[in-house]
Parts: sequence; C-alpha cells; structure tokens
Amino acid sequence: MLAVCDEFAVKLDVKFNASKSKYMFFFRPRKSYESHKHTRLVTPDLSIGGSKIEFVEKWPHLGHILV
Repeated sequence: MLAVCDEFAVKLDVKFNASKSKYMFFFRPRKSYESHKHTRLVTPDLSIGGSKIEFVEKWPHLGHILV
C-alpha cells in the first residue's frame, strides 16, 4: 500500500510526511506483545517518499494510548 501511495504522490505531485507517521503491530490476545517481550521483535523498514516510518510500541490517538 505504501508503494501505491508513492506512485500516487509522483503522479499528482503530492508529498507524504513520514515524520508524522508511525506504525505498530497488533497481536491477537493469545499472542500478545507481552508474550513476545523476551524475544526481539523484528520490524520491517517501512518508508514513504524515501523517508523511513518510525515503529512504536504504543502511541496516543484521540485521547487513548494504543498498545
């Protein structure tokens, strides 16, 4: 989907700001992040517009902390 966004940006002369974007993983309840804390979580390098998007473990959204 990020590649589609990059193509769109080139065609319509739009710039996406990677510094305003974050990404995180959501696990099913039985495979929670807590159960993975003893192992190193390998995160992919995601980018848009040639800039890397930051991975976060939790993030505030509309007054709630997403974990």
